[in-house]
Parts: sequence; structure tokens; C-alpha cells
Amino acid sequence: MKLGHNFHLMCNRNREGSQATQANRLKSLKLITKDLKEIGYNQIDNAHSLKPKHVNDLVSHWKKNDLSSGTIKNRMAHLRWVAEKTNQPALIAKENAFYGIENREFVGKDKSLDFTDKAINAISDPYVQASALLQKNFGLRREEAMKICPVIADLGNQIFLKGSWCKGGRPRYVEITTPEQRTALDHAKQIAGNGSLIPAHLMYVNQMRTFERQMSGVGLGQSHGARHEYAQQRYLKITGWLCPVKSGPSRKEMTTEQKNIDESARLQISREMGHERIGITGNYLG
Repeated sequence: MKLGHNFHLMCNRNREGSQATQANRLKSLKLITKDLKEIGYNQIDNAHSLKPKHVNDLVSHWKKNDLSSGTIKNRMAHLRWVAEKTNQPALIAKENAFYGIENREFVGKDKSLDFTDKAINAISDPYVQASALLQKNFGLRREEAMKICPVIADLGNQIFLKGSWCKGGRPRYVEITTPEQRTALDHAKQIAGNGSLIPAHLMYVNQMRTFERQMSGVGLGQSHGARHEYAQQRYLKITGWLCPVKSGPSRKEMTTEQKNIDESARLQISREMGHERIGITGNYLG
């Protein structure tokens, strides 16, 4: 049995996380298999044969090929998943710093994307249009905005997102604070009926292709930008000032009171968006 096939079987046996998470994991492990072959490890038959030296050489290979620290960290996370499933705690160090992997810098380019009414109205598929409106108004991930069953999610003053709809299987609640959110949710309920925003006769993967094609056709192909826009607007509403990536004050420029408000806002936004770490909001807010 070759390593790539072994990885494939492992992923089939351990279906943890959302479909997108599972797909990314398998894709990453396939790339790791390819990289191992490139650096001369052609005879590794299965994951149990992996050794710490293989991990060290992989990291060196990735650095030589100028992979970003974020990409390397993602691959290391998947290797740790392999170490857990094969019961090999000594395969990989717990901290990336052990390998000299730099901390990922989140402050930088503004990646927000405004889902304009004109663009959304140009979407011809009613299910995709409803999903796009939910992305804009609730900051949902693409998969969440498709798998959601609006009639189940609607709790009146908030929406409930089931774990099976969310990345990492983590359920969450998001408050309804604007009339636009209520309108978007009611519209989604009208389109979906008692089901999800995936037509009953289609599989998730089929509707995903339709979603990608329709969104690209109206200039909203990078739909993740809606989450950035949502986070930035929520920050402005909670704090009363623009976030750093929108030319707002940096932490160094804030008073002690502002820093406390900033931290509270980031924590709230992190929870609303389904992240476990407050630090990840730096990717959206600066």
C-alpha cells in the first residue's frame, strides 16, 4: 500500500469536521505525499512509517520553496492529525516554533468585499442569491450559507447554526441586530421552505459548483470577503470607530479604555464568526 492511498483510507475512516475541512485535509495530505517523493522518500508505504526526520525535511523543503508561514502551519496541523490517528505523539513537535516557523502576521491588506444590491440582484439562482444575502448580513462561511435550514435556524432574536453546518462541527448563535438581517433570513425561509439552501434534488457538491459559477459571474467570486466586511461593520457598530485595517486607531494609539472596548469587541466578533481564538480576528480587522 502506498502512502497516498493510506492517507485516503484514513480520511475516509475519520470524517471529522465539515465537508470543506475534510476536503482540505485530504488535499493537503496528497501534497505532503508528493513533497515527500520530491525530497527522496519514495518507499514510505503508510502513515505509521513516518518519522520525525520526515517532518523536519518537509519543513526545510517548504521553506526552500518559499511557502507562506500560513500554508506551512496548515500542513503541520494536518500532520498532527495524522500523528493523533496513528498514535505517534513523538512524530511532530507540539509547537511550530520548534521548527523555526514564523508567526503568521494578520495585520495587512483589507480583504473585505461589499456585496452590493446590484451584484446580488444579478444572481439568477434563487438559492445562491439567498445564500449570498445570508453571507452579507450574518458573516456566514460559504458552506454554512448553503447548508443552513433557515426555518430551524430562526430563533426570533438570533439564529442558531447547527454543528453539522459549520466548520469544525462547532455550533453557534448569532444575534439579529438589524432589519436587514431579518429581511435576509425571512427571504431565505421563503426560498428554502422546510429544507436547506441546497435544492432537494441536488447534492452539496452540485450546488457548490452552481454557487461558484453564479458568484463569479456577478463579481463576487471571493465570497469570503463578505465575512471580512461583516466583521469590520460589526467592529464599527460595537466600538464606535473604524478597525485598524480601515485606517482606524492601532492598539498602540488607543487609550486603556479603548483597548478594553477593542478586546471585548474582538471577542464578541470571534464568537459570532465561529472562531475559537480571538487572535484570528486580526485577519479581518487588523
